[in-house]
Amino acid sequence: MEIEGAITTALKAVLDAKVYPGGKAPENVTAPYTVFWMISDSPEARRLKNPYPRYQIDHYGNTYSEVKARAKLCYNALADKQGILGGTGGVPVEYISYEGGDELPDPATGLFRVTQDFKIRFKEE
Repeated sequence: MEIEGAITTALKAVLDAKVYPGGKAPENVTAPYTVFWMISDSPEARRLKNPYPRYQIDHYGNTYSEVKARAKLCYNALADKQGILGGTGGVPVEYISYEGGDELPDPATGLFRVTQDFKIRFKEE
């Protein structure tokens, strides 16, 4: 399993099926939903097969309390995690650190949004 698949599986386990890698939700998806994508990576760490990419996870919803609840579930599922991410066949994670977040309304959709950044150190097989 690739790291994006492991993140998707872990988040779907605590949120719902509306979790989308690549930073974009399908057209006409209804809120609430979550998208994520890699925003930085270290080529040297990747070469040494011990990467620690940084992922941005954005939660969208119709109400402020809805996106805050999704963000809390996400934080609880990922922050400070060690071990296998994504269940059976998942990715061995050394550590997931929470790097910060923000609350930004999305003028394009009119939805509430909470953004979170996580750095994930894992071993590539």
